[in-house]
Amino acid sequence: MANNYTEFSIILPPQPGLEEFLENHEQHIAAMEEDERLEYGIGYEAEVVEEGLWIKDADGWSNLEGASYLIQRYLQQYRDAPEAVILEFASYCDKPRPGEFYGGARLITKDKDIAFDPYAMALAMAQKEGWTVYIPE
Repeated sequence: MANNYTEFSIILPPQPGLEEFLENHEQHIAAMEEDERLEYGIGYEAEVVEEGLWIKDADGWSNLEGASYLIQRYLQQYRDAPEAVILEFASYCDKPRPGEFYGGARLITKDKDIAFDPYAMALAMAQKEGWTVYIPE
């Protein structure tokens, strides 16, 4: 059996009252009963650091939807926050096998969470160009 991991780390800009915001968010999450964004648990760690709000995977295990939801709430809370955040991630397997390594990004706004799959994007580009592509099984 192999273990799969997804890692990410981002620091959002500092804002006034981040400690209170994070505490309120944690209470909000605890009160949520069933939400598909939290189907696999919270799956991230967050803490206020000097540089801002640090959000990262939970030791290689993560729920990107849960982290995206926290980022969305941050963007909704602070008027001078950026309009969008790009969260990059890397995924891998502890036993090297084809198809077990990939990365991606999520474009997160106040009300949207768009996932980007570089493999799918590259495949679509090759197909558009009419190139044949080797796809390992």
